Amino acid sequence: MPLKDNVKRAFYVRYVAHPCYLEIIASRPEIRLDRIDNDTAPEAAEPIMAAAHAYQIGSARDELAPRFHLGRDLIARMPSLLVASTNGAGFDTVDVRAATEAGVLVVNQFGGNAEAVASHVLAMLLALKSASSRRITRCARGASATAPPSWAATCGDAPSALSGSAMSAGGWLRFAAACWAWS
Repeated sequence: MPLKDNVKRAFYVRYVAHPCYLEIIASRPEIRLDRIDNDTAPEAAEPIMAAAHAYQIGSARDELAPRFHLGRDLIARMPSLLVASTNGAGFDTVDVRAATEAGVLVVNQFGGNAEAVASHVLAMLLALKSASSRRITRCARGASATAPPSWAATCGDAPSALSGSAMSAGGWLRFAAACWAWS
């Protein structure tokens, strides 16, 4: 597809919340999307950021190098920036006051991983009452090492999601009774 004259520039660091984002942007010839990684050299990252109109930014501070957190200093080096769009719970990586003062709109796309979060909470509650809690604890210890192995290597067949799983009516009743007892 040929580029249009008035191309809008957007960038993200490391990953986007869902692959459909990349597909949708790819279908829009008037938008150029650039990817930067946490370890991208400043001389390569700075021109991309300086030309950007939009910054698709993750919300997790531990997943984004501090130099890419959107604060006063970074905003000052991004004169074309119009919008910062965070994905995930909150916007801890954005100084909303600094963005607002600079005229940069900040939006948040929350709920994209709501099913995974709900599954995780439910799994942790179930683990409290089951023998699998020992397996989950073992997996968590293995995953926290300096050079963590993959989930499959550490945890074998331990489930990583509850989607598609089944639980008997009796199991749900025991679960509900346990929740009632905790409250």
